[in-house]
Amino acid sequence: MEHSKLDVIEKLSQIFFQETLIMNSAIDIEKEKSKVILQAKSNRLNELSKRSDELLNSLIQLERERYNLVENLIEIYKDRIHSREITLSNFIKVLYEIQNDYHDKQQYQKDIDQLLNALEKFKQSSNELKQEVEINQKLLQRTKSIISNLIESIEKKDKTYINFKNKRVTSNALLINHSI
Repeated sequence: MEHSKLDVIEKLSQIFFQETLIMNSAIDIEKEKSKVILQAKSNRLNELSKRSDELLNSLIQLERERYNLVENLIEIYKDRIHSREITLSNFIKVLYEIQNDYHDKQQYQKDIDQLLNALEKFKQSSNELKQEVEINQKLLQRTKSIISNLIESIEKKDKTYINFKNKRVTSNALLINHSI
């Protein structure tokens, strides 16, 4: 059983690493989106948004895989940790239980260090991605507000664009013969 637990810890590290790579790609896309928003290039923004959605779907699949691995570990140790609930605290308890089962403490420490390193990079990328998304949301909101104000200003100042649908224009009408 020790070998499969080792594999699970390594697999979790790999998943966090893969998620971090995908998030870093998403960060690059979000940074490009910022430029595109400022340049008002809607077609390019749509392309980037589609790529972001694809990355998000990949992240969802990896997250599901990671969740299943943690769920399996907790299931294995449910009697020792006195819980089946899938929580971070139960996961940490399971890691301690795995440590107690390992004969090769150095290998365990190496695997845990790798997992913690992957988690730290995951956390950093996650925070950076969140910041970039928030920046773009603010840029989009600001752009929308500017456009709305511009349209409102034009409608108020320029009578050329007023809707004459319900008004009859009869006084001093000028008829032009287009055949001349």
